[in-house]
Amino acid sequence: MRASCPTRLAVVGIALLGLTPTKGGAELTPAASRDDADIFLSGALVGASGEDTVYSWDFKLTYPKASKLLGVTRNSQWDRWRVCSPMVEFIANKGTDANPDRVNVSAQIGFLWDTRKEAPSALTSIHWLTRAGGEADRTLDTRDVIIATLGRAIFRTFKGGGNKKFAVTPEVEAGVEVGENYQNVLSKDGSGSVLRTYGALRYRQELGSSKWVFSASYQYRALLRDEVFGEEMGGEIVRRLTSKPRDFVDATVDFSPTEYLSIRPGYKRGSLPPAFTFVDSEFSLSLVFSAAVRPPEGQ
Repeated sequence: MRASCPTRLAVVGIALLGLTPTKGGAELTPAASRDDADIFLSGALVGASGEDTVYSWDFKLTYPKASKLLGVTRNSQWDRWRVCSPMVEFIANKGTDANPDRVNVSAQIGFLWDTRKEAPSALTSIHWLTRAGGEADRTLDTRDVIIATLGRAIFRTFKGGGNKKFAVTPEVEAGVEVGENYQNVLSKDGSGSVLRTYGALRYRQELGSSKWVFSASYQYRALLRDEVFGEEMGGEIVRRLTSKPRDFVDATVDFSPTEYLSIRPGYKRGSLPPAFTFVDSEFSLSLVFSAAVRPPEGQ
């Protein structure tokens, strides 16, 4: 969205399909964030007479998921899991400069260490994940093949002064993304190899109740090769190849009338792969469905 333009507020309406776990099968549970979710759907849509329809959809699916309990650490504080799943992401936007249209189809394998409830630890979960596959914008003008490896540390929920009404949960993430850009909007032959280091900070805080949650995240990518980058100049998106660092900030407040459904006003600024179109500022109001699929006890 142009900084000089009035803020666009998008009101949403989407239809949702849930999962019904079979007896003895995986369990569908609420997810704390998009990264934690195996099923995530967010939609915003607004129309006006004489104006183009503005919409923004964000869909993520990492299901079915094959999980195996590998054992317990020697000090009996951590359960070790191996997890394999496909990953499908589809982000589509029209009439807004929201984070670039994106299609991602890949496979991921990872190892998770989860603390047991009785374990006194500052960390509740450690993830080590590797994802390999293709990513593109919705029009397929920019196409990458990427292998990404990252580590994620999820801390326990801190309750300042024992105040349960203001619980804070931080996360830290870091990794490397390597691959090849085979095509972009500037060249049908692409820009060649892709090499990025990646880091992220995430913050989640309950606002007096578990139904009201503030979340914020910051992503930073240091590029070691030139990649396409677009930003608005003089009312048009100007694109060029550059290795300048890229970052992305988003902040949301979720009101959750149910465990899986929330109403989310949000703010975004920055750029994301693969097209790296810079968003100066975007405000939205969305309806969000988010859930995680947990394996059966003992599997």
